[in-house]
Amino acid sequence: MTRTLLFILFIFLSVLLNAQIEVADDLFDNFEYNRAASKYSESDSLTDLQLRKYAFSLLQIRDYRGAEKFYADVVKQIDSNAVNFYYYGICLKNNEKFEEARMQFQTSQKLDSTNFFNTLMLQKIDKIESVYGRKQTQGAEAAIAINSPLAEYSPVWYKEGILYSKEIKYDDVENRTQLHFETDHGHINELQHGTSERPLNVLVYAPCIAGRFGEPQIVAKSEDYHIGGFDIDESSSHIYFTKTNMKNWTANKIEHPTLFMGKIDTVENTLTNVEKVKIKKLPSESGSGHPAITKNGNTMFFVSDMPGGFGGSDIYFVEKDEKSNWSEPVNLGAKINTKGDELFPVLSSDSLLYYSSNGKVGYGGLDIFSVAFDQVSFGDAEILPAPLNSSADDFGILVSSLNSEEGFLVSNRFGGKGDDDIYKFQSLVKGEYSAESLLDVTTNPSIGCFIDSSQIALAMDTLGTLELADTFKIIDSILEVGQPEPTAIIELEETVMEASEQESADHKLKINEVSMDEAIYFNFDQSAITERSQLVVDKWLIAMKENPSVEIMIKSYTDCRGSTEYNISLSWRRTKTIKEYLISSGIEHTRIASRSMGATNFINNCDRPNACLDKEHGLNRRSEIELINQ
Repeated sequence: MTRTLLFILFIFLSVLLNAQIEVADDLFDNFEYNRAASKYSESDSLTDLQLRKYAFSLLQIRDYRGAEKFYADVVKQIDSNAVNFYYYGICLKNNEKFEEARMQFQTSQKLDSTNFFNTLMLQKIDKIESVYGRKQTQGAEAAIAINSPLAEYSPVWYKEGILYSKEIKYDDVENRTQLHFETDHGHINELQHGTSERPLNVLVYAPCIAGRFGEPQIVAKSEDYHIGGFDIDESSSHIYFTKTNMKNWTANKIEHPTLFMGKIDTVENTLTNVEKVKIKKLPSESGSGHPAITKNGNTMFFVSDMPGGFGGSDIYFVEKDEKSNWSEPVNLGAKINTKGDELFPVLSSDSLLYYSSNGKVGYGGLDIFSVAFDQVSFGDAEILPAPLNSSADDFGILVSSLNSEEGFLVSNRFGGKGDDDIYKFQSLVKGEYSAESLLDVTTNPSIGCFIDSSQIALAMDTLGTLELADTFKIIDSILEVGQPEPTAIIELEETVMEASEQESADHKLKINEVSMDEAIYFNFDQSAITERSQLVVDKWLIAMKENPSVEIMIKSYTDCRGSTEYNISLSWRRTKTIKEYLISSGIEHTRIASRSMGATNFINNCDRPNACLDKEHGLNRRSEIELINQ
């Protein structure tokens, strides 16, 4: 009887495991790489094909460490081809194993010498130090309030915040045959590119309030077409956007994106007066999109795969004549365009263009570059440093008009919520703002996304007149008991450059009030150091400068909320913030060791999300500094 039960149990488990593998294969075929990887991980026995699918799924979700492990086995397969060696090299490069990566790219090149991107990767390896060795002066964090498991991209300043394109799922139940692999499917929003659903992109507005995002709201949508990468013509309030027709959509249907224009109707949440942008000699069979418009509305940059370019998608510009007709497209040339793809042009001003390319030496897939230009020519493209660029795809940058060190960008880097996420970047030191540009304080949307605009007004009141300084820094605002109005704490440029003896003494006095044994604390899901903890870091900085032989270990932790992978990433960013601050202040990087601990070593009983109040969880959101050599 016992043997019979065991046999039945064995058969049941075998059927269950086979069913799980079938689910994983279906998810992979449905482009659901995140969940496919999860299902493949539950099996101890994969075929060679399934192992390749598992490794590729991990690669697609940018889990390069996990993908490296399995591609090491994939390339040992007898029928492994050049592309698998290429993918293995990608994983090794992104895990900073450069010489091992070089070997895999060389093997791939021997098997297939026609792969342009493999050749480019070999060039990247040769120049890796010049790219990775650049000093980092900024930090980037995911905008968790607006990101989702689907895609958010193309942020543009709008009203008191940003407008961006967001992917949603139009759920036709009768067309969801491939999604019925569970009895209670509750993950419809986690699908990335599900072929049994019709994906749609809409326009979403997220207001900025005191440095944080308010509730996002859809301002324009259509059930017939995508509203993709876009820009707004400030001179006419027209929106130029990338339209992809989704009417009568099927999984195998291919539609070329095309440039259209219209007006945003926020009452009806739609676009009105939608019409195709007519560009002279732009072939109708070619794709076009990702517009960027100058302030006067007379010049437009855009992307197209039209014949005669340098490679995949190139960037072009057109000019509007007196009759509002667009001229014949002009290719930006070999300084900008490559054999790869150039995408997402963004104008920071009428003389500075940002764009992304996967055809130049850089960090990963699509990297963000900047190029200065005038009416006659374009300068040399310069790659932006990390963390604005990463080992993944980075694009769609939006730079603040008040401070070029602040803004937003889009990335599908590992540790995000899902597909393309919006990231907020800021300087690792306090921002500096131009007094002249703050005259429009009540209307400039980039103010509220980074600091409380009331602080700007207070600073202006405190200064008395903007003629006192060309630039100043907002440090904080305080409201004492019994005080009717808050007071702005500011720093003038002269104060920053030539600190008075009294200020220096006051700072030292504050530093003396803290102990080097204190932990360095962070707000929830943030890697910026809190005000008091900054004093602790400064105390360590002084000690390390006074004692050149001192070496330290930074260990960073998170609270228990969030996935293991995300918490490891978050603790790494916290360590990175402290380390980069010390290095930028003159400490040699060789004197600083670090470990990213994630959600471990709790100092209280807050090991479950609902076990404690946020204040108690906050005690675990910390970094600790230890002496390792004195």
